[in-house]
Amino acid sequence: MATYKTIELINRLSELINNGYEYVDVSIIEADEDLPESLHFDAIESDSCFVDYEEIDSVELPEDYENHKVN
Repeated sequence: MATYKTIELINRLSELINNGYEYVDVSIIEADEDLPESLHFDAIESDSCFVDYEEIDSVELPEDYENHKVN
């Protein structure tokens, strides 16, 4: 299981919405020796046309992490 920052997810989804896309294909890119696991986003224009968006990399949760609610 990978951990992602919620603000990065919201920002990517907001970007898709602001660009007028109703649907998105989200896929997982497995980690390798050099790169962490990441989420890849393809906005769907039609059943045969997709628009590539930048991936979001997973992150390591800090050992001393405590939930600080964002207002």
